Amino acid sequence: MTDCFYCFDKAKIVFYLEFFLLMSQLALAQTASLPVTFSLRQVDGISIPYQSGVPVATFEKQDRPTIDLSGQWKKQRFIADHDISLGARDSAGYLALCTEAEGRFLKDYNDNLWETKEIPSVENQIYAFPKVPEYYENGVWYRRTFSVPDTFSGKFVRLVFYAVNYIADVWINGNYVGCHEGGYTSFSFDVTKYLIYGGLNTIAIRVDNPPWGTRKDIVPYTVCDWFNYTGIIHDVYLEASNIVSTVRADIVPLDTLGNIQTTITFFNRGDTSKFVDSHIDIFQATVDSSNILSEKASALIGSQVPVAGVVDKSITIEGDSVRVWRTVVSISNPKLWTPRNPNLYVMRITLRDANGEVLDQYHTQFGIRTVSVEGTHVFLNGRTIFLTGVARHEDHPVYGRSIPDSVTYSDFQKIKGLNADYIRTAHYPNSPITYLLADRMGFVIMEEIPVWQFDDPAAFIIQNTERHVHQQMFREMVFRDYNRPSILFWSTCNECLDQSNRLIYIQAIRNDIKSNYNDGRLLVESAAADRPGPDDPSQQYCDVAGWTMYFGIFYGLSGDYTNGTIAFLDSAHVHYPDKPIIDTEFGYWSTENNSTENLQASVFYLTFAKAFAKYAAINVDGTLNYRAGFLAGVTWWCAFDWYSASHPAGYESMGVYSMDRQIMKRVGIYMIPSYDPYNKLGGMTGVHSSKNANGTEATPEEFTVMKAYPNPFNPFTTIEFFTETQRQVTIELYDMLGRKLITPVQNFSYGRGLHRVTINLEGYPSGVYICRVLSGNILSVQKILHLK
Repeated sequence: MTDCFYCFDKAKIVFYLEFFLLMSQLALAQTASLPVTFSLRQVDGISIPYQSGVPVATFEKQDRPTIDLSGQWKKQRFIADHDISLGARDSAGYLALCTEAEGRFLKDYNDNLWETKEIPSVENQIYAFPKVPEYYENGVWYRRTFSVPDTFSGKFVRLVFYAVNYIADVWINGNYVGCHEGGYTSFSFDVTKYLIYGGLNTIAIRVDNPPWGTRKDIVPYTVCDWFNYTGIIHDVYLEASNIVSTVRADIVPLDTLGNIQTTITFFNRGDTSKFVDSHIDIFQATVDSSNILSEKASALIGSQVPVAGVVDKSITIEGDSVRVWRTVVSISNPKLWTPRNPNLYVMRITLRDANGEVLDQYHTQFGIRTVSVEGTHVFLNGRTIFLTGVARHEDHPVYGRSIPDSVTYSDFQKIKGLNADYIRTAHYPNSPITYLLADRMGFVIMEEIPVWQFDDPAAFIIQNTERHVHQQMFREMVFRDYNRPSILFWSTCNECLDQSNRLIYIQAIRNDIKSNYNDGRLLVESAAADRPGPDDPSQQYCDVAGWTMYFGIFYGLSGDYTNGTIAFLDSAHVHYPDKPIIDTEFGYWSTENNSTENLQASVFYLTFAKAFAKYAAINVDGTLNYRAGFLAGVTWWCAFDWYSASHPAGYESMGVYSMDRQIMKRVGIYMIPSYDPYNKLGGMTGVHSSKNANGTEATPEEFTVMKAYPNPFNPFTTIEFFTETQRQVTIELYDMLGRKLITPVQNFSYGRGLHRVTINLEGYPSGVYICRVLSGNILSVQKILHLK
C-alpha cells in the first residue's frame, strides 16, 4: 500500500514539475500584447467579418475608381524594437511607436535622402541566381506622395494591401490609420476621413519583420523551410465606392442542380439612413487569352443566364451601419466546375436609389460545385476523386515572393504540363491572382495558413489562450477566398509536434467555421507521418486525414520508400476506417548540382506507382477502387525549387523544375505518364455518389464535354468528352461568320468512357473558331483560338 501511494505521489510530482516548468517558460517567453484586428459580428442574425472597425470588403478588384499605389516609393531601413511592434496600440504603446519613429510618419517629413524602391517587391536584396537573397528580417519605413481627385470626395475610400510581412503600421497625412499583423493575408483600412481630396497626400508605412526563431508569439515563430521575405509584398491600392455599397457577397453552392446561397453585405459609410434597391444578375463567364489574367470578374462576363428565386431586395440602411441579405437563387441546368471543365459564372449586384439611379455595382467570380465526404471517399459534384498534384512555393529567383501575375500563369501552365490537377499552395496564402487562375485553369487547391512546425507547446498555448493570431489568419484566408470554387480544402497547420494543443486548436477552428461561416469546404491538416504517427488524435476533427509521408528518407528503413508508405497507410486506415486520407507531401531533392536527380525520380516512382496507386480511390480506367481505395490525393513537394531559411547557403532542390523554370528534371519524365491516366479522367470517376452535399439525389451527367486543350493552339487541339452510356456524337467546326468548315466526327457511336478527338486546322488562317459537339439533345459550344 505504501509503495502504491509512493508511486502515485511520484507521478503527481513529475506532472506538477513538468507543468510548473512549462508555466515558467511561458512566463519568461515574450508574449505580445498587440490584439487581433479581425472579428465576427452578428448582423441581421448572420456572422459577418469585421476588421479595424469596418466590415471586411472584397479583395476582388471592382469597376470602381481606384488609385494604384504601385511604383516608386521612398524607403529607409531601421533597427526595429520588436516589442514595440508587438505591443498594444494604447496611449503608451502609440507614444513608444511615435518616439521610435522620430517623425518619419509626418506629412512634411524630409525623405529626400532615402533610397527609392519599387513597390510591390521584397525588401531583401535579390542576387543573380543561384546566389541566395539577402537575409533581412527587421524594420523598413516606406513613404509615398500621391494625388487624390475631387471625385473621390463623398465616397467610401479603402486602402487595400494584399500582403505586408510581418507587421504594418500605416499613417496618412500624419494621421494614424491602423496596424495589421501577419505576412500572408490581405487587409484593408477605411481611410475616407484621412485623405485630402483634390490635393497631395502622403502615406507612411512602418514594417517590422521580427526574425524567425527569436520569439514564440508570432506566426510562424520558428525557422521555416521557406524564405522570410520582408516588405510590401503584393499590391497596394485605393478604391473609392459609393457611400452606400455592396462590400462582399459570399456564395455557397448547395447542390449540383444550380441552387446557391448568397450572403450579401451592404455598408452605409454616410451619416444618414439610405434606402436602396438591390438586384442580382448572373452571367456565364467567358475565359480566353484576352482576359485570363484580369483581376476583375467583370472582364469575364458572357451571356446572361436566367435566375430563379428572390433576386430583388429593398432595404433601409442606417447611417454608419451594415445590413445583410441572405437569399437562395437557382440556375437551371448549371455548368458545373471541375478540374477538366472549369465552368465559371459572374454574379453582379446592382444598388439603385429610390429614383432608380445606379449607386454601385459589385462583381464576383464563382463556380457551381459541391465537395463532400462519404465514408472513405471525397466527392466532387457527387463523383469520387483522386487528385494528382504538386505543391508550389510563392518564390522566384528574380522576384522573391512578389511574383508578377504573368509568371504565376506561366508556372501554372508548366504544372498543367505535368498532368497535375491539384496544387497545394505551400504553407501560406498566396497572392489573390493565384486562386483566380486556379478557378479559370481547372486546378483543385489546398490553401493553408503558416502554423508550421509548432513543436514547442508554449507557442501553441500563447496562440490558443492569449493571442489568437492563428485564428485571425485562418478567418482572413477563408473570407478573402470564399468564392473560389477551386479551393476544396482549408488546411490548418503543417507538421506540428505538439499533439494536445494542436488538437485544441483544430477543434476550435472546426467549431468556428462550421458554426459561423460554413462554406461547405473540407477541413484538413498536414501532420507529419512520424509525429506521432497514424494514430494521431487530432485527425478526428478533420474531414480528411492528411499526412506528409517521407518514408525511407526522414524515417523508416533508409531507402525503402514503398513498404514504409504501405504500412503507414494500412495502419492509418485501421485507426480512421471511415475517413478519406490525403498525402499532403512526398518528395526528394535532386541536390543543387543534380547529383541525386536519378534518385529523386526513383523516389517518385517507388512511392507513387508502388504504394499510392494501390490505395487510390479510383482506378486508371475510371472505376472505383473498391478493394483499398481510401486515398483521395497525393502532393509531390514541390513544382519548383525554392529558397529556404533552412538552407542559408543554398536552396531546396525538391522541385520538378529548377528554380529559374528553365529545366524540367528527370522526375518530371516519371510524373507525366504516372499522372496521365488520372488526369484524363479529370481526377474523377464516372461513378456517382448517391447523394449531393445537401443530401439530395445526385443527377448523373450523361454526356460531358471538356474545354479544348491546348487553347490557343497551332495547328492541333484536342476535344475530350465523357459519355455515361452508348451515344452518337457529331463534332463540327465553324468560322465566326457561321460557315461550317469541317466535320471531324459525324454521328459516330461511342461507348461509355472518356474519348479524345484531335482537331487539325493546318492551312486555315489564325482566328477564333466555333466548335460544336452534339449528342442527342445535348449541345456543347465553345470558342477555340488558332494562332499561327
